[in-house]
Amino acid sequence: MQGSVFGGMGTPGENQLAPPERAEDPRNLILKAFVPHIAVHCSVDTHELVKDKGFNGGLWELLRPFGERIQGKVTVRDSIGAGRTWEDFAVRFVQLGDGLEAPELPRRSGEGQGVQVNGRPASDLVAAKRLRTGGDISHIETLVDRHLSHAEEYPNMDNEDYLNFKDSKATNTEVPSPFYTLFMRRMLSGFPLAPHETFAHPVACIIAISSRNATPIEALRNLYEESSQGGKRLPVWVNNEYLRYYVLVHDEERDDISKSMTLFDQMKRHFGLHCHLLRLRSSNCISSDDDSIPLPRCEWVAASEELTDIQNREMQEDLEESQPCIYESDTTAIKTFIREMVTQSVVPSMERNISTWNDQVASRRRGISGKFLNLSRKWTGFGSSSRTSSSSSGASSGSKSNYDAVHGFYPPGADEAIMRKLADYAFMLRDWKLAHSTYDLLRSDFNSDKAWRYHAAANEMAAISVLINPPSMNAKVRSETVDQMLETASYSYLTRCTASYGALRALILGMELLRLRGGSATDDAARWGSRLLESKVVGAVGEALIKERVSVCYASKKGTGSGKWGSRSRKSALWNVLAADAWLTLGKTQQAKLRLDDAGVRYSELQWKDGLRQWGLANIFLQGLQREVVMALYPESGIEGTLIPDEIETEVGEESQAFESRPHRKSLLGGQAPVLTGLENAPLRGMDEDDEKGEVEIQFE
Repeated sequence: MQGSVFGGMGTPGENQLAPPERAEDPRNLILKAFVPHIAVHCSVDTHELVKDKGFNGGLWELLRPFGERIQGKVTVRDSIGAGRTWEDFAVRFVQLGDGLEAPELPRRSGEGQGVQVNGRPASDLVAAKRLRTGGDISHIETLVDRHLSHAEEYPNMDNEDYLNFKDSKATNTEVPSPFYTLFMRRMLSGFPLAPHETFAHPVACIIAISSRNATPIEALRNLYEESSQGGKRLPVWVNNEYLRYYVLVHDEERDDISKSMTLFDQMKRHFGLHCHLLRLRSSNCISSDDDSIPLPRCEWVAASEELTDIQNREMQEDLEESQPCIYESDTTAIKTFIREMVTQSVVPSMERNISTWNDQVASRRRGISGKFLNLSRKWTGFGSSSRTSSSSSGASSGSKSNYDAVHGFYPPGADEAIMRKLADYAFMLRDWKLAHSTYDLLRSDFNSDKAWRYHAAANEMAAISVLINPPSMNAKVRSETVDQMLETASYSYLTRCTASYGALRALILGMELLRLRGGSATDDAARWGSRLLESKVVGAVGEALIKERVSVCYASKKGTGSGKWGSRSRKSALWNVLAADAWLTLGKTQQAKLRLDDAGVRYSELQWKDGLRQWGLANIFLQGLQREVVMALYPESGIEGTLIPDEIETEVGEESQAFESRPHRKSLLGGQAPVLTGLENAPLRGMDEDDEKGEVEIQFE
């Protein structure tokens, strides 16, 4: 599963915010995460045709890998009509109904496990849908720990590097570690279908039949009715007025193309121009076929789904046979179909909706009448006889809120729901200026209605849309806008909603986007990383990864002059040491070595290289970490060395206790909190001998 960790993001477009050589930049991950979702709903005969090709998941499984990168350039027009071209535009294909925490499937009275949907048990479909739903922090950390354990067992490093630390170089802070990239990608994969944000709501739905269908037009109408009013209808808080795109899947090997062309013309007369004829071969493709190529591996899958995929692959003897293949002609047909659908139907439909909602709803709220309405909403007694008068609904007679506090959502036709969808559409089409202005307008409405999950999500996305927009901002603007939004979002998520996943996503995205702005923003980024650690929303693996990123945030601060005044090398080294201690506690020696190695390089960059020499407790702590790493890498040889530069004088006792290899060990921070409190503030030059305090003996396990 190396593709899931080290998989590239492709070549960014000309308007991409990050250079092409930094494809794994967190900003690019954010762009590829918040993309339009397209649902797939197909007939039984279409499912059987695709199953004959070797894809049991149906048409959705066949299309999903090709949606992660649209072939060619995609032009998108913003709210003022200016067009921008992107080469890295993507969409996400999902099965209709994916993302719900507890998917509901049609069940007949008196029947239980025997219910069949598309020839599969209903219980199996429920389990599959839950696997494809992200947002579970424990699953994300379990997956990352699985890859870390594999890296520890099969390290791809030269053993000489562990003993020759003089030639060590500082890591490139612009390229995150593959495990942190995996953590971020899985955190942003499989957005749950929720009422307070519409990123996982479908912007379009593919309704597909095959050329094997005996009553094609009637089947298409039945599929439409099933998706809009029947058992496949999404919850009531999802706007059901999304684009329907009709597809006829032609069997190249069994059916007559002339009949399919006639049927396709009939489809366009009945359902309009949003139709496509997809020509596929129905036979199963194997790797030995001349026209076969491996099916691209999906990079944006939920953590639970990837864990299941890993377990299934471990039970298979031949890994090459487990990798599905597809005919090259089918690949060309699918890429052409997706590009045509996205450029000619999906994106123009989203642009029209943005223009309509902006003119009819948002612009009215931005005007004088909208401000007056907002004032009247804030002061619910304004214009009403009594604030406490009774009503049948139990709500205040002076309040005109559209928020359903009992069920926790706004109806899809309410102004607040429409404006949230407008902001999300603008963000997905990368019109961040319009997105921010709309999110900012909604924050006060959600606060007045006490719709706290909506309030937290609006503040989160308002901060992200400001930070991802290229124009610079000064420290005062960041303090008055971004900091306030992130503070409100994290407080609402954690305290009012107990939504740890939302808080994790808001703070990590805010931290990464602040770090990329450089300057004083890197200190703010490190502060939000520290706040994330204090909130305790992540486990041990996530804590170690975030400590690494806090170190990177401080390392991103560039000093000025020959002395690099204003840099944060000492703080960066401190957080590397803390991360190394966290990795050793988890038994990840390779990661701990990298962190201590980088800490040594950071200390060597200081002008006073002996500044740590007389700080005895700090040296003892570093020696303990160094000893554990060396003894874990070479348990039999007893080789001793230093992981900090030679200029920093350290002494290690000649007699060392035999190292007992264990998967986890007690953190060295456990009873010696005062030892680390002064490490960050170590003196820049050595102290006098008379002022040196006695060293404290620390017993390492």
